[in-house]
Amino acid sequence: MFKKWDNISKISLIYFFSSLYFYLPVLTIYYQQKGLSFLEIGSLWGIVTFTVFLAEVPTGLLADRFGRKKSIIFALLFQVVGEILFLFAGNYLHFVLINIMKEPKNKYLHPEQSPITILKVSLHLITSNPLLRRIILFGLFTTPFLAFLNTFQPPYFELSNISLSWLGISRAVAGIIAIVFLRYAYKMENLFKENGVLIATLIPAFFYFLMSFIFHPIIGTMLFILNYSSQRLQEPLLADYYNIHITSDVRATTLSAINMLSSIYVAIMGLIVGAIADLSLPLTFLFIGIVILIGSLAFRLNKNHVSSQLVK
Repeated sequence: MFKKWDNISKISLIYFFSSLYFYLPVLTIYYQQKGLSFLEIGSLWGIVTFTVFLAEVPTGLLADRFGRKKSIIFALLFQVVGEILFLFAGNYLHFVLINIMKEPKNKYLHPEQSPITILKVSLHLITSNPLLRRIILFGLFTTPFLAFLNTFQPPYFELSNISLSWLGISRAVAGIIAIVFLRYAYKMENLFKENGVLIATLIPAFFYFLMSFIFHPIIGTMLFILNYSSQRLQEPLLADYYNIHITSDVRATTLSAINMLSSIYVAIMGLIVGAIADLSLPLTFLFIGIVILIGSLAFRLNKNHVSSQLVK
C-alpha cells in the first residue's frame, strides 16, 4: 500500500514519525542531569536556527550529487545516529554537535525553502508594506514562547511540589484544550473585533505573571495547562490577517519568511531568557510576561491593519 502513495504523502509521513520526540516532557531534566545550565539549554535553540543557514550549501551539493531520495535517507540516518549519541552525551559540546547533526533533515524534506531567499523576502516585506510590517512585528513580539514554557515546566513543577509523573499528562490535556481553542479562536474576533487578537496575545502574558508567584500543586498544574493551551489562540487570528495582506502566489514563501524571523527572534531570546532562568525562575516568567505585554501594546493592531490591501 505504501508504494501507491505519492511522494508528498511519503515525505509527510516520514517527517511526522521522525518528529515524534516522546522524551520532550523530561528533556530539561535530562539536560540538567548532564550539567547544562538554562543558558546553555536556551542556546541550543539558536544553534539549530543558524545551522539551517549554514547547512544550505552542503545539503544542496549533496542533493545535487546523490538526488533527493538518497539525501533524505542520508539525513534520516544522521538523525538516528544523533538520537543514539544523545543517550551517551556527557556535556554541552556533545549536545551542540548532536543538534547540528540532526538538523539537516528539515532542509532535505523542505528543499524548496531556501533560508537565505526566505530571509531576503522577509526583509522586503518589512520595508515595503507598512500595514503588513505592523502585523508581522505584532506577531513577532507577542510570541508566547511555547518552547520556553516546555523547557521550564519541570523546574516549575518541582517548585510547586507537583509530581513529575504529571509532566506528560498535563501536556496531553493542554494539547487537547489547545485544539479546541484553535477551532473556536475566531469567536474572540467576533466578540471583540480587532481587539480579539490583542486579548488572545495578552492571555498567555497574564498566565506567565501568575506563574511568577503562584507555586501550588493544583493551581500550578492548572496554570501550566491554561498557559500552554491559550498560546494557540492567536495563531488562526494572525493567519487570517496575513492572508488578507498576502496574495496567494507569494503566500507560501511569505509565511516561511515570517516563520524564519520568528525563529531568529526566539533564538536570540533563548539566550536572554536562559541567563535569567539561571538566576530565578519566577523572574523568568515575569520577564516573559512583560515582553509579551510590551509587544502587544507597542504594536497593537487597529482596523486599518486588517484592511484588504494586498502585497503585490
